[in-house]
Amino acid sequence: GKPVLCLPLMAVFASLAVISFTQFGRLSRRAVGWTTQRILHALVFMVCTVRVVFFLVALNEWDLTTGTLKNYSAGDGWHSFARMIFYASDELPALLLFTIYSAVVLFWAELYLIAADNMSLYEQFLYPLHSICNLCAFLILGMLLVMYATEWKTEDYYITTWYAMFLSSLYLVAASGFWYIGRSAATELKQVPIELQMRKKLLKEVGTITLISTTCMVFRAAVLITVMNQPLYLDRVVPFSCAVAYFVLLEGLPLVVVLVFYRRMPLPSRELLPEEGKLLGNQPFSYQGTVDMGMGGGPGGGWSVPDPSRSTLSVEESIKRLSAPEGSWDGNL
Repeated sequence: GKPVLCLPLMAVFASLAVISFTQFGRLSRRAVGWTTQRILHALVFMVCTVRVVFFLVALNEWDLTTGTLKNYSAGDGWHSFARMIFYASDELPALLLFTIYSAVVLFWAELYLIAADNMSLYEQFLYPLHSICNLCAFLILGMLLVMYATEWKTEDYYITTWYAMFLSSLYLVAASGFWYIGRSAATELKQVPIELQMRKKLLKEVGTITLISTTCMVFRAAVLITVMNQPLYLDRVVPFSCAVAYFVLLEGLPLVVVLVFYRRMPLPSRELLPEEGKLLGNQPFSYQGTVDMGMGGGPGGGWSVPDPSRSTLSVEESIKRLSAPEGSWDGNL
């Protein structure tokens, strides 16, 4: 029944929300400004929190016998509002997940272009394009929510046509970017003369995140297209199992990967520690921007101004700076 499906999924996403919020709070006490690492944890928290709201609403609004939302009289204002919350709380996490994917793609692009010694392309094209794409995606979703607000009062199916087409297109675009940039970054990293341990760590990180995230995005797009405008009978074994796999594997697993790979706490001091000096070959530099473990500073930690000091670094030093194994280097944005 609904409790068997919704309550365990609520517990899973609530646990992820607590973990991400706790880590976000710890990062806030150490890091200055909105680093990529902090942004990712904030996004994971938002996704999980809104998803918990979705399952709460689904407990009351979903009809197991018809495989659709419950039907109420036209004058029932509360349930009309609950329908709107049902759809909005499902679509917002899906779009935020796309934002998480695009943020990681942006990092891989920076890593690749640093290794290729072509940071001007990142700063002048890819970084602005990333911001514009995310802004447009949220604007389109907002317009669609307003346009379909009235239709939701009578909409019965979980996945509507416009929702499936819109999100599946975004996921396929993100998957293509993930795969291309991930492969390019891995290829360039193999050619850069950095320590074997650091190289292995970076290649493992790139490979794992690229494989899991790309697979989840492609399968999720396929599922959305397959089930749009169809009833979902969750009291049957196959639809029930597919629903669990959809939320746990295709949505929860990428969030867990983000929390695992970007869990390292930043260094509390802006002073260059002795072991860091050895790591960088005692090369002095001014590090502005923020770099976290395996998650670099898009300019300035991901979504901030470009780092003017990076242009003075060699390719090898820049990659080391982006991938500090001792933690995160925290500087001014």
